[in-house]
Amino acid sequence: MELLERIKMYEPLFDQWNIEELLIVSGDIAWFRVSNTYKDVDPKVMKVKTIYARQELESQELINDLEYSLHRVLEQYNIKNIEMTNYLDEEHYYIEEGSKIIGIDVCLLTNLNNIEETLEVPKTVEGIYDLGIKYFFGEDVVQDEVKAVEYFNTAANQGYAPAQCTLGYCYETGQGVERDLKQAIKYYTLSANQDYDTAQCNLGYCYEVGLGVEVDYVKARTYYAQSVEHGNYRAMCNLGQLYEFGLGGSQDVKKAFELYQQSAKGDYPVAKCALGACYEFGIYVEVDLKEASNWYQQAADQGYERAQFNLAYLYEFGTGVKQSYETAIYWYQEAARNGYIPAYCNLAYLYEAGAGVDQDFKKARELYQIAVNYNYPRALFNLSNMYEHGRGGEVDNKKAIELC
Repeated sequence: MELLERIKMYEPLFDQWNIEELLIVSGDIAWFRVSNTYKDVDPKVMKVKTIYARQELESQELINDLEYSLHRVLEQYNIKNIEMTNYLDEEHYYIEEGSKIIGIDVCLLTNLNNIEETLEVPKTVEGIYDLGIKYFFGEDVVQDEVKAVEYFNTAANQGYAPAQCTLGYCYETGQGVERDLKQAIKYYTLSANQDYDTAQCNLGYCYEVGLGVEVDYVKARTYYAQSVEHGNYRAMCNLGQLYEFGLGGSQDVKKAFELYQQSAKGDYPVAKCALGACYEFGIYVEVDLKEASNWYQQAADQGYERAQFNLAYLYEFGTGVKQSYETAIYWYQEAARNGYIPAYCNLAYLYEAGAGVDQDFKKARELYQIAVNYNYPRALFNLSNMYEHGRGGEVDNKKAIELC
C-alpha cells in the first residue's frame, strides 16, 4: 500500500484533521499538509515517522521490538513534555500486512503552517555541525533529523570530532538514517581517536554490551577510562559498574564507589541510583537505608526509571522510609511509564493484593501481561497462578501451564 493511501486510512487524524497533500518524503520521515475538518483554522504540517520491525523476529518479539522502538522515538521527540516542543499532538498506528504487524506510523501534528525554510549554510565546519544540531532537536527550525544527518555527515567528512560522534549516535539509534551499528562503530572510533570524550564513552558502552562489536570488557574499561580523564560523568558511572562487578579486570568496590561519587557530583542520575544501591546493600559502605532512599529519591526526581522502581520498592515495604503503598504505586507507575518492565509486575501485584488500591484482578492481569510480553520471570509465574485459580477471569489451566 502506498504511503499516502495508508496515512489517509487513519483519518480523521487527532479526531479532526484530514490529509490535504504529501509534501516531502525523506528516508523514514514524511511531511503532510493537513486541514481541520471542523474548525476554520489554517492548515498545519504533520510529520510521520515510520518504524519497521525486524522481520526475522517471532510475533511477540516483533511487537516488543516495535514497542521499544516507539518508546525511544517518543523520548527523542520529548512527547512527555510536548508543550515544550514544536508538536501539538501525537498518535500512532500499527502497520499491518495481511494478518501480520510490520511497523508503526508515528504521527506528529506540528504547530507549523509550512516547512519551507531558507537557512544559509555556514562556511565553517563548526557552523555546519551546529546547523545539524538545530535540525536534530528542532531549535528555531522544523525538527528534521534526516536533514540533520546530512549536515553531520558533511562536518564529519571534514574530520570534525563532535560531528563524527553525533553521526555515530544517529547510526546507533537509527535517527535520520537506517540503523547501522558497524557505521556507528566506525564514526565513534574516528571521533574517539581524536580524544573526544563522548565518543570514547559511547564506544566503551558498545564494547561493554556488544553493540556492533563483540563484547570486550577490557576495551570497554580502556575507553571509559580515557573519557573519565576528560571529566565525562556517564563514563565515570559506567567504569564504576565494571569495577563493582569485576568485568574486564579485578573487582574493586572502593574504586567503584569513588567513581559513582564523582559522577553523582555531576548530577548524573544513574550514578545517584548506583550510590543508593551501595547504601542499600552495603557495597563498600555500611548499610544505611535512609541514605539509600535519599539517593534513589534524587535520581527518581530526575526521571531515572530504575531509581523510581527502587524507591517504590522501599516505600512498598517501609524500608528506610515510612511505609506507603500509595507512594509506592506512584513511583511504580512512573517507572512503568518510562518503560521499566519490572515495575509493571510489581504494580500488578499491588492490584492483585489490593494494597494501596482497590483490589482489581482484571487490572492485575493486564499489567502482568505487559511484563510477560517481555518474558519477565516473576510476571510469568504470577499470571500463570491467576489463570490457574481463575482470578480476573475464568480458570484456564492450559494457559497457566504455557506460562510456567
